[in-house]
Amino acid sequence: MSNENASTTDDQTGESPNVKRMREQIDALKAENEALSARTKLSAFKEAGLDPEKGIGKAVYRTYDGEISPDSIATFARDEYDWQPQAPGVSESQQRMTALGSVGSAPPPRNRMQEAEKASSEGDWTESARLKDAELLAITQKRHGVG
Repeated sequence: MSNENASTTDDQTGESPNVKRMREQIDALKAENEALSARTKLSAFKEAGLDPEKGIGKAVYRTYDGEISPDSIATFARDEYDWQPQAPGVSESQQRMTALGSVGSAPPPRNRMQEAEKASSEGDWTESARLKDAELLAITQKRHGVG
C-alpha cells in the first residue's frame, strides 16, 4: 500500500501530480496576468499623455497605484505633480516656442525704399532695383486690394 502512495505523490512536496500541474498552471496564469497588467498600465499612461519612460511620466508611473484608466492617471499627475496635459500632436518644445512667441514682439516693418537707397549708395544696383520693384508691387497690390 505504501508503494501506491509513492507512485501517486511527489516525493519532495507530498502533492499528487494533478495538484502539481494545477499549481504550475496557476503560476503561469499569474505571470500572464502581470504582463497584461503592465501593458494595460503603459497603454493608459500613453493615452493620458504621459511618457512612462522619461520626465514627469516616469515619476508618475513609479508612484501611481490607483485605478488604471487615463482619466485617473491624468488627475493624479495634475494633483500630485502639477502636470498639465499637452494638446494632441504638440510637443513640449512646440508649446514652449508658442509661449515665448506670444511674449516677444514682431520685428519692425521693413522699409524697402531705405534699403534700396542704402544698396544704391553701396553700389549694389541690382539689389536696389529689386527692392524698388518689390515696393512698387506692394503699393500697387495695396491700391487694388490684392494680397
